[in-house]
Amino acid sequence: MPVPLPTSHYKAGKATLSSKLKETRSSTFSNGSTKNPLLVLLRLFSLPAHQKFFLNLNRRNSRIMCSFLDNKAPLRSFLFKIGEINSPHCHLCFGADQDNEHILLHCLALSPHRNDAKFGPANAIRTLKPSVLLNFLLSTNIYHSYLDTD
Repeated sequence: MPVPLPTSHYKAGKATLSSKLKETRSSTFSNGSTKNPLLVLLRLFSLPAHQKFFLNLNRRNSRIMCSFLDNKAPLRSFLFKIGEINSPHCHLCFGADQDNEHILLHCLALSPHRNDAKFGPANAIRTLKPSVLLNFLLSTNIYHSYLDTD
């Protein structure tokens, strides 16, 4: 059992931890620009305007959105990281590692799906609606085998 800190040290530690959390949260969700599209989407989708969409998702679509935004989508880079497959490279375009950013922005094989969903360039990510992202992910069939495991 850990030795408790004196009250003044405990309060100071708690205040320091609280301020660090606020710094992290504000730096992650700040208004500044970021190159990571997942952070852009997390910041965008955390706005109150999108809360109703996420609250009304069924279980299947909720799994899709959460796994994608949490960077645990059944993409080859994640499957390679957990030892399920031998290579993280995209099997659709045979290009770079198949991760969330690759699927969203760079995969040539998914260009028609991005065009149908009406997004593609990096700046369009900043205006992406969660429903458009969900429809894009469903249209790619990436989640087909992942969802059949239930």
